[in-house]
Amino acid sequence: HRLFSVHMVQHLLLMMVAAPLLVLGTPIVLGLRACSPSIRKRFLLPVVRSRAAAVLSNPVVSWSTFTVVLWASHFTNLYEDALGSEATHGLEHVLYLAGAVLFWRPVIGLEPGPSRLSHPGRILYLFLAMPQMAFLGLAIYSSDTVLYPHYLISAAALGTTALADQHLAGVLMWSTSMVLLLPALGYVLFDWMRQDARDAARIDERLERASLRRT
Repeated sequence: HRLFSVHMVQHLLLMMVAAPLLVLGTPIVLGLRACSPSIRKRFLLPVVRSRAAAVLSNPVVSWSTFTVVLWASHFTNLYEDALGSEATHGLEHVLYLAGAVLFWRPVIGLEPGPSRLSHPGRILYLFLAMPQMAFLGLAIYSSDTVLYPHYLISAAALGTTALADQHLAGVLMWSTSMVLLLPALGYVLFDWMRQDARDAARIDERLERASLRRT
């Protein structure tokens, strides 16, 4: 908690590394397979099939939730309060992780469901997210006042100023988020090409079978 820039790295790793890895781990499928049939039927399936789950899985809701969490956590009292309270700090991390998991599911989620976007939709989804993170980083970087007074003393004790540390945190938010979103775009493009190749192979197979039947 002594430097905003270090704290920013922690949050970026939580949202841009830990969350997508969790999504790729197919937690819903694993949970359904690991539980007994009675627990699955009484507890898990009703939650998975609930209206709330369907709403949260909607790509527009997922994208909006992640964006609101990002901006609200940095420009309300939540961030400063979290620096002085372990409970609030834990809540902040839960919001970051949950919002990021919701964000990543429509893009790289392997589990079937209504949240699956087409490949062009996923690319647009990521492109729309990039400016949000870039503008947030720019807003933090360009601020002439210290956003979180907590760092005034702790940064000075480490031989820097809170404002310089804040500028570094803004640069990290802007640059690192861009770097970490680019591999996701590459993944989507690769998956798109692979899907097209599979579709083309299936079409060729059907045409070949039809040709053999005619002969």
